[in-house]
Amino acid sequence: MTTNQTNSPLFALDIGTRSVVGLLLQQEEETFSLLDSYTKEHDERAMLDGQIHDVPSVARVIEMIKQKLEEKHGPLKKVCVAAAGRSLKTIRAKVSINIDAKPMLTRDDLLHLELSAVQQAQYELANERTDSSTDYYCVGYSVLAIYLTMNQLEA
Repeated sequence: MTTNQTNSPLFALDIGTRSVVGLLLQQEEETFSLLDSYTKEHDERAMLDGQIHDVPSVARVIEMIKQKLEEKHGPLKKVCVAAAGRSLKTIRAKVSINIDAKPMLTRDDLLHLELSAVQQAQYELANERTDSSTDYYCVGYSVLAIYLTMNQLEA
């Protein structure tokens, strides 16, 4: 890696809700080519709704990515950062299914329950929105709990 400003690679970080991506790019006239990249998921729920909730945890992930790239390419002194912060919304939804006629539950039954809850959350979001200029997309979901009662499975 050269220290010449015009030839030195561009180090970029994308700090996302689920992971951090480090990129090393080389400018070639009007375009950039990818020299190297390293991705690491957050160790725990350090980010929520696009905001950092555990700064030390996110900092450790960033430091690890920087070290991995520096091992191959030498010191990286400057960085461009894109941090999560898009307009994200968290919706909690609950659904239940009747399991009376099912003596044994399968993985597909649980997946059906999860995806039904995701669809319910999307429905609730669509009904609460008054601004039609912003579209929301499901970028991930977490199952918080699954409850089994006499004849109902609820998530």
